[in-house]
Amino acid sequence: MPTQPNMTNPLFKSHINTYLYIWLTLISILVLIKASNVSKDFMGYSFLAYFGLSWLCFMIVNFYEGHRLMSYLKKHHLETWKRITHVPGFGSGGTNSFRTLDFVYSKDYLDDLNVKWLKVNYQDILTLMFLLFISYPITFILLMIF
Repeated sequence: MPTQPNMTNPLFKSHINTYLYIWLTLISILVLIKASNVSKDFMGYSFLAYFGLSWLCFMIVNFYEGHRLMSYLKKHHLETWKRITHVPGFGSGGTNSFRTLDFVYSKDYLDDLNVKWLKVNYQDILTLMFLLFISYPITFILLMIF
């Protein structure tokens, strides 16, 4: 077994920096709008646009990164994939977020470094999404009050 994933394979290319730059660009646009002394109403609408656009972008990111992990599991670890995606009453192949998160944060790498890399990558994405989520009220307060 290799000691690390084949990094030339596009499956193992991390996009976390790209996602971070997208988020910082959106925040920078908001700061530039604020610096141009627009009305409170326009600033509020700008924040709502930022909120919607950033959340939509990161939902797409979450889907993409989760799909990378699940497709690898389906191809290389079918039994684990079946267990994770099983939804009572419907069987395997669905989306079971609770089991997925439990697996992503477990120490079980299935003796496969590719799974380990994909899980760590997805953990980074979830951390970034959490930071985005908790930044909304902070950003709103900073933009609307100051």
